[in-house]
Amino acid sequence: MKKLSFLFLFIFVAFSACQKDNSSPIANEPTNYRVQGITDVFLGDGSTTGISTMATLNYSVDLVGSLQETVALSLSGLPSGVYRDTLGYYFMPTTGIPTFTTRIVLVNAGAAPGTYPVKLNCNGSVTGDKYYTFNVVVVPPPPCNASMIKKYQYCQNYCGSSSYYADTVTGDGVSGTRIYFSNFGNLKVKVYADLNCTTNTLTIPTQIIPGDVISGSGTFSAGYMSIHFVTSTANCNLYVR
Repeated sequence: MKKLSFLFLFIFVAFSACQKDNSSPIANEPTNYRVQGITDVFLGDGSTTGISTMATLNYSVDLVGSLQETVALSLSGLPSGVYRDTLGYYFMPTTGIPTFTTRIVLVNAGAAPGTYPVKLNCNGSVTGDKYYTFNVVVVPPPPCNASMIKKYQYCQNYCGSSSYYADTVTGDGVSGTRIYFSNFGNLKVKVYADLNCTTNTLTIPTQIIPGDVISGSGTFSAGYMSIHFVTSTANCNLYVR
């Protein structure tokens, strides 16, 4: 009899150990309805080509169960500087009875770059609070030398000759503030300059070129530079465009 009792206890413990513990679910997604269209969102600050300061989240709330209930959607966890536009032309109510569609428009008004986990909260009038998760990614601005990296066809060195010449400017992918001229001043020498992105000025630190030294300073804007440089024998103005 003791052996039988021990065997029963062993089987009970083993069976219990095989049961899945649902007391701490990994997610709390709704089961009576499903929200379609959830994806990560990317926001820029207006300086990155192709990445807008606004993003439209289009959702379809589809009934997959048998309960008819009112579902209200909202967001939580938005970073400081990102807000939901409730006044714009594209505003839509986010409450309805599935199946229905809606949209949420987000605007970046100065959020710090980074990846932020956000919840789409779903409140069902019968099934209660559920949620989905996604990321809002605030993309950092491009380095300030990005707009200066190109081939310039109409450069002019007014030290002796003002004829047009070509120069190709490349960038430093590490600092984002250094550029390299491949044909500086039409002298067939490579020279680098450091950009101050706040004041839109540039500095050419003293550096050795074949047979001489060179230094200078100037200003820049997208696709254009005005530079004054000196060598041991020259004092020149240069335009790169």
